[in-house]
Amino acid sequence: MKLSQTEIKKIKSLATKKGRAEERQFSAEGIRLLDEALRLRQFPDIIYYSPHLLSERAIKLVEKIKSKKISAKEISPRQMTLISENKTSQGILALFSIPFENDNKLSLGNSRKILWCENISDPGNLGSLLRSALAFGFNPVVLSGSTADHFSPKVVRSSAGAVFGLKIVKNETDNILEMIEKEKVFLVASDVSGDIDINVKNINDRKYILAVGSEASGLSFDLLKKADLRLRIRHSSKIESLNAAVAGSIIMSKLSSND
Repeated sequence: MKLSQTEIKKIKSLATKKGRAEERQFSAEGIRLLDEALRLRQFPDIIYYSPHLLSERAIKLVEKIKSKKISAKEISPRQMTLISENKTSQGILALFSIPFENDNKLSLGNSRKILWCENISDPGNLGSLLRSALAFGFNPVVLSGSTADHFSPKVVRSSAGAVFGLKIVKNETDNILEMIEKEKVFLVASDVSGDIDINVKNINDRKYILAVGSEASGLSFDLLKKADLRLRIRHSSKIESLNAAVAGSIIMSKLSSND
């Protein structure tokens, strides 16, 4: 089946934030990402596949997706190359719907551990933080400021599919701080000037939110001012600071050890 120029243009537009907003869809490609989506029971609207590019594992994945009555279009290797964001395509790409969010109803519900990413503009860092959040049970994840779009191809790819297993919402710092105060959430901040030791005894069984800021500028003043606990990680003086994703992941692991 041949894709029309309109379809190709639409799929390629999903590489941009504007395109995703207009179409209310995002793309994900490759065996690992789509396997993870199915495992987490997040099903695509449609898949595109090119038989000549598929490995044995990918062929089984396509059949599994088809068995769930999901729309599937067979296309040529050339057309797959046109719509792929990867240098070497694995021959399978899917489109997923972007859920609608109601910013006026920001709530953490019954979750006890939440991750807040403020101004994490690097897609790789955000994707790694999302992966760690899913691994250590920090769900939902709240994004604010200049944080990268969690549905961008680079974030989806670097999250290794974790984006499919998390509730992720975006809002303004002021609104999130207001919600934290209203719901009596303990605010933990990752801060290079904070306490050296990660003292989980200060948290106990409280509902808490861990805030991680950009590597360049850290967390905003307003956020740090409201923090109940400010943590930093002990490390060699040979480096000035840790990568934001590494620091956030270490803290999530340490805090989770008290569960």
